[in-house]
Amino acid sequence: MVYVTARPGKDIALLEQQVMEEVKKLSDNGPSADELERSRTGLYVGMLRGMERVGGSGGKSDLLASAQVLTGNPDAWQQEMQWLRDATPAKVQTSLNTWLNHGHLTLRVEPTAAGKTHSSSIDRSKLPASGAGKPLQLPELQRAKLSNGLEVVLLERHELPLVDVRLLSRAGYAADPKGKEGLANLTMSMLDEGTSSRDTLQIAEELEKLGANIGSGASLDVLSVSLSAVTTRLPAALNLYQDIILNPAFPQQQLDRLRPRILAGIAQEKASPFSAGLRILPPLLYGAEHPYGVPMTGSGYEASVAAIERDDIVSFYQQHLVPQNSQFLVVGDIKMDELKVLLEKSFGHWKAPQAVAAPVLAERPLAAKPRIYLLDKPGAPQTVILAGHLAPPPSDPDELAMQAANTAFGGLFTSRINMNLREDKHWAYGAGSALVGARGQRPFIVYSRVQGDKTVPAVKEIRRELQDLNGTQRLSAKELDAVVRNETLSLPGNNESLGQLAGSVSKILIQNLPDNYYNDYVKNMNAMSVDDMRNGAQKLVHPEALTWVLIGDLAAHRAALKKLGWGEIIELKQD
Repeated sequence: MVYVTARPGKDIALLEQQVMEEVKKLSDNGPSADELERSRTGLYVGMLRGMERVGGSGGKSDLLASAQVLTGNPDAWQQEMQWLRDATPAKVQTSLNTWLNHGHLTLRVEPTAAGKTHSSSIDRSKLPASGAGKPLQLPELQRAKLSNGLEVVLLERHELPLVDVRLLSRAGYAADPKGKEGLANLTMSMLDEGTSSRDTLQIAEELEKLGANIGSGASLDVLSVSLSAVTTRLPAALNLYQDIILNPAFPQQQLDRLRPRILAGIAQEKASPFSAGLRILPPLLYGAEHPYGVPMTGSGYEASVAAIERDDIVSFYQQHLVPQNSQFLVVGDIKMDELKVLLEKSFGHWKAPQAVAAPVLAERPLAAKPRIYLLDKPGAPQTVILAGHLAPPPSDPDELAMQAANTAFGGLFTSRINMNLREDKHWAYGAGSALVGARGQRPFIVYSRVQGDKTVPAVKEIRRELQDLNGTQRLSAKELDAVVRNETLSLPGNNESLGQLAGSVSKILIQNLPDNYYNDYVKNMNAMSVDDMRNGAQKLVHPEALTWVLIGDLAAHRAALKKLGWGEIIELKQD
């Protein structure tokens, strides 16, 4: 069976003729060796990527179950892998002639056909009890340096022949120059759009042949360039990876193509009330001159993105994506000795002028009193509520307790604020809170979308819940148990794939956490007392310092908000 997606208005008869011509051409001539290798690589790497996960579509359980149902043998996937290895253009052509010339095949699977049915003594009338969280046993982080001083951090994992490489440079969109906000995001979007020896199509073609992926991006504090490859093809993939990092061309035509897309993305952010709030809140919390006082999305403003020239991108790249403030994080099927040789060959000669110093993250005091900012969206059926203030950085000794307090208050479905606004009051589909990731002081935010006529009552409930957290309704042992079980039992599933592991280790490196942070996480969470979590809440939550941003049809609520007497009410325009 051949599947084709066609645009509206397409001549179906002509399309059918074209498809049949391609099918005949393929069955007459077979695939070329290059086409076969691309197909083989895509299928092989796709299967390996799925096998990183235990469950889910394409995961280990899915693979074994499919093999059992279709063949009666859960190990049949190994035969599929062998077919991929043994395939030749001639064998594929024979298969095409066997099947493509006989109409379509309909396969019907009867679940009862695979094996015998076994009786079970399991009581299925109730859910099984969950076990205790087990420690996440990650291998020790290995560290080395290249001849140019560039640090290499390796976490070995040999279950599958895959390797993930990440270059982490300490300069995210907090380093954007004022008036050029969005520069970090645009620079990293441009990085793989061509080098001095390859254009963007050649890069895409090589990646397809290698079965590799390369991506780049910017967060608040970090620029990152990632590579994912099969172990046996890592040397060739590193050659392309090195070219992208060290020799980007930043072609003007690609800048002209990307800029409208980014501007359209900013327009979409401003049209979405929640995204609009994330753009507005950071400058209000930090002040416009602070490095973190930029839209949380990192996209910048229309005027700043329009003002960015190619020379700005080149300058930002030369100042910030440099070995002096970078390190390689590698996770996967490789030993340090082999890895160091490969990276030394590709990046040992990398030199750059002195890096620009990282942005100075001056500590900001909490607001002396609440502030309420309104952004009117006439006709909006809901109001987006964001309430936030600054919280201590992740290096704070009470970090784990503050995270636990946040989870109990707004990080779970059964958390206090969600059970109030959604389950009890039915004013919102959901409500929560978050500690936003950052190297320095970061925002603590409570958020919800509520039905418009419940805007002021919801604001009052959020504030009351925050006050109760350190007042008459302090966190309980039951809430601590729910937090500990959720955080510890979800830890292995959150570190299944190489990408997830790389994300966890990146957090350790970026936030200067101990190397054994995750190996000790379950032990430290189980050791937390109710008083520890309450102290975390005391340090984290300050209801009288909240900055409120309300976005919706606010004409009917201005007077009621003023009657609250919480502080100044200021009406905003976008940005």
